[in-house]
Amino acid sequence: KDELLAEALNFNALKALQAAHPGATPEVRLRLFIRDFMRLLLDEKSASRQCRIMARELADPTPVLDQIVKQGIAPLHDFLGGLVGEIVGEQVSDAVRLRCVFSILGQCLFYYHAEPVLQRLHPELRYDAAEIEAIATHIADFSLTALLAKKSG
Repeated sequence: KDELLAEALNFNALKALQAAHPGATPEVRLRLFIRDFMRLLLDEKSASRQCRIMARELADPTPVLDQIVKQGIAPLHDFLGGLVGEIVGEQVSDAVRLRCVFSILGQCLFYYHAEPVLQRLHPELRYDAAEIEAIATHIADFSLTALLAKKSG
């Protein structure tokens, strides 16, 4: 159990997500963030299991959830909120920006939490590299369309 806790509290992979691609436009950074987050979340070959541990904690909380939120989820949430803010601009309210962040994270986490149901509905579905890339592209396209619509009013 201590080993699992230590692994859950090692957020290097999530910190790397936040530091990646600093010179790119906000739209490109969002695409790359979603792609990399989905790889961490869905790719069974991923060296890092923190995203999957965090996703399980959200679905079935244990006492360690407070630490996970403080050290892993809150910084990721703040990073994504800043990125969304860069895309939609200051004319969009904080409440709307927050719902946009929730929507992006919700789309990402859906594929993790719904996998058992999706496998029963679509037995051919596999989270291989190509499918993870396609899912990430879909989430990014969908989200950017909505964000840019919010920006233009």
